[in-house]
Amino acid sequence: MGNITEQAQLCEDIRNLGEKDAQQLAIKNGSYGDSWKRRGGVGAFMMLARKWDRLELQCSAKGYDIFAAVLEDSAGITTQDGVIDDIRDLRRYLLLVEHHLLDRVNKLALLVAEANKQIAAENLAGPVDEEYQPKDCPWTVPTK
Repeated sequence: MGNITEQAQLCEDIRNLGEKDAQQLAIKNGSYGDSWKRRGGVGAFMMLARKWDRLELQCSAKGYDIFAAVLEDSAGITTQDGVIDDIRDLRRYLLLVEHHLLDRVNKLALLVAEANKQIAAENLAGPVDEEYQPKDCPWTVPTK
């Protein structure tokens, strides 16, 4: 994978996979909503584990050679069942998990920014009450 043309093709192929994933996630979201995270982080982890368990079971028969397992399951490439479908499902669930985490981090960052503004405004009006500054919080704004 040394030449620039191959690298550009790889990037384009991965971009296409991402677009197909986004399309499929939109379709599935219409049917299932956010059921994948309904039971919290442990439930989401178990959903990922079940997908991995299916892949492991299918690949174990081929000495864990995932490429051989996909090739043997060539019917699964064109249908909605098989090794490649489980790979796609796992990748899409991982995308959902990552999106959820990034969304939470972004929302938390907005809350922290708003809290910092409020603390700054209170500092202008007078000292901040120590009670509202948790000592173990990494986002604590130092008081004067």
